[in-house]
Amino acid sequence: MSKIGQFFVSAADLFKEKIFDFGKFFSLDYLNSSAPPTIRYWIVYVVVFTLVIATGLFIQFYFGRKVLPKFRKKFYKRLGDFLVYVPLVYLLLISVRRAGLEGLNKRIFVVILALIWLIWLGFLLYYRIAVVPKFQRLYLKRQREEKYIKNGS
Repeated sequence: MSKIGQFFVSAADLFKEKIFDFGKFFSLDYLNSSAPPTIRYWIVYVVVFTLVIATGLFIQFYFGRKVLPKFRKKFYKRLGDFLVYVPLVYLLLISVRRAGLEGLNKRIFVVILALIWLIWLGFLLYYRIAVVPKFQRLYLKRQREEKYIKNGS
């Protein structure tokens, strides 16, 4: 068997062993229990969330200073907010979990935060896919009319 075939066979064996039991994920007892204080690879989470926050701040400041139509600035501000606030709370939850404090180290808080982030992402995608093109058409129409009025009179 080739190396690629062996890789897929070993990957299939890992999924048969149930690395994570998704049945526990929907159990309230499991979600309401305290998470262990040690997080594997916690520094990776901290670095990734810090980079996401830095990207969000860069987007907010860079596009906030550019001369853009108001609807585009609003989209970039929302995108920056999306990339700043939730990762900031994730960093707070990671630090609470590392400190071993009771109360905020429940697994359900991470799940709730992930759901909030997904809902926020849905609204952001809706705004980008449905609302921004409509405003773009209105903006271009208004610019054509202003150009016609300037040149016509």
